Amino acid sequence: MSLELFSDNEIREEFKRRYTIPEGMSINGSKSAADHLISFASGFVDEVEHFMVVFLTNKHTIIKTEVLSKGSISATTVFPREIIKKVLEYDANAVILAHNHPSGTLKPSNPDINIKQSEILQRELSPRCCQY
Repeated sequence: MSLELFSDNEIREEFKRRYTIPEGMSINGSKSAADHLISFASGFVDEVEHFMVVFLTNKHTIIKTEVLSKGSISATTVFPREIIKKVLEYDANAVILAHNHPSGTLKPSNPDINIKQSEILQRELSPRCCQY
């Protein structure tokens, strides 16, 4: 069967159906985490950066996957206190932090590195951040 028979939207929806892990189900490794986030981000129709967080239980069951910040084509701003507020709101035991690069570059920018090295996030979330 040729993909030409399907619209872009139909292909995107099928991809999301296959790879998005529903709330209440577990992420069991880096591949399932990546598949989940890629499928979650496949619904973004605007060409801007989105900062996403997957909130998890202590057994890595998904509580919620959410966009915390939406920016421009090359940047998005996220404040550590906003992440911590959401972690407390959902009573999450673990989190996965991610964002897309609409430009297609895989190299982390200086702001990417800065948020990862944030003293507040390291102190408050370090035990809760999943290293997939």
